[in-house]
Amino acid sequence: MIRRFLACFAAAGRHSGPVAGLLSGVLLGTACQPQEGAESVMPESTTLQRPEGLNLEDDPDPSTSLVLEQVGPSDSKLEFSQTEMDLGRVYQGQLRTAYFEFKVEGPDSVVVARLDTSCGCTEARLEVEGREWPLRRPLPPGTQGRIAAVFDSERYSNRKTAKVEVKGNAANLPLDLNFEALVRPVFVLRPNMVDFGRVNVRPYRDEDPQVVIRVTAPEDFQILDDWKLPAGFHLEVVGESQPLPEGRGVERQFRLSLDPLAPPKLYYGTAVAETSLERKLEIPLKAQVVGPVRIRPEQRLSFGTLRPGQRPTRKVVVEATLPGIEIPAPEAILSDCPALETEVLTLEEGRHYQVLVKVREDGAEGRQVGQLQLRFPESSGLPDKLLTVAVRFRRDP
Repeated sequence: MIRRFLACFAAAGRHSGPVAGLLSGVLLGTACQPQEGAESVMPESTTLQRPEGLNLEDDPDPSTSLVLEQVGPSDSKLEFSQTEMDLGRVYQGQLRTAYFEFKVEGPDSVVVARLDTSCGCTEARLEVEGREWPLRRPLPPGTQGRIAAVFDSERYSNRKTAKVEVKGNAANLPLDLNFEALVRPVFVLRPNMVDFGRVNVRPYRDEDPQVVIRVTAPEDFQILDDWKLPAGFHLEVVGESQPLPEGRGVERQFRLSLDPLAPPKLYYGTAVAETSLERKLEIPLKAQVVGPVRIRPEQRLSFGTLRPGQRPTRKVVVEATLPGIEIPAPEAILSDCPALETEVLTLEEGRHYQVLVKVREDGAEGRQVGQLQLRFPESSGLPDKLLTVAVRFRRDP
């Protein structure tokens, strides 16, 4: 192997210009392997032909200087029937192969040393008579073949362009082969997410909210297993799938609803199902369930480290959220934190209160962590609220 490597550099020293450039391509280039499951796009053409003297079984070792000396710079061209191609509509996750046919025109053999691909094109390969032709193997004059470029649509959407740069010793190389595709998601949701917005907790709402979402796909599909739903949501299938006009696919409908017993909080997540199209169907969900009262600290109830004389105050807002509903003033109870005290202020009777959490006169050195309980009269039916409080005292030396 070392002798072959040294022989290559020795050959490079005897040449300059195109051959030296070709040698670097020989040392660095790699051949691509075909991917399974790729669809192909190929223009109509005559059958690819084998010129006289072309042996598909020959496999010269491209790492030797002998092959490079035999190739040399070429006066022939690699003439392509087209260098631009539109793959049309492609769905995310599909592999599509674009074929660019060529013929070696001229008196000399041609060597394709490298096929450099851009993002979106996962691989490119050289083919003659439908079989992969190794890079750096000479193509005799008159050879007809094609370059296959595989496009992977998984990570793209909308219009996507890609290219293959063909490098070799032909007179018209390097040359770019360009192709593009319109990438569409397998599933299109209308609306694209289900947002219930602010929903009053029962019994303060007249009816339970529901949303019907329409899902279109390129072909009919089935849900293979139970839906995985975030807490607080329900889902059911509505009717059968319906074909879309002009053969544009099918549409299915699903009804999303909020759990009638969902307590006040923010609900969000994604409903996920495995489908027969080998793609997951995902529906984003969101809902804000609000009760008759909202309790909101204006900042964290952690006072950090205090020195003697420091006495900051924290505020907790307690307010009614529903029109026409009155709430009683809460009772504020502190536990396990003797360094703090509370005071409840009435800003608007029945609607708006403020709980002050204050530091007493200098507390004992060290950290205290406790609970602030906001308790409403049992007759109000409002749940209690627990908040964590913390403070640390540090004495100056």
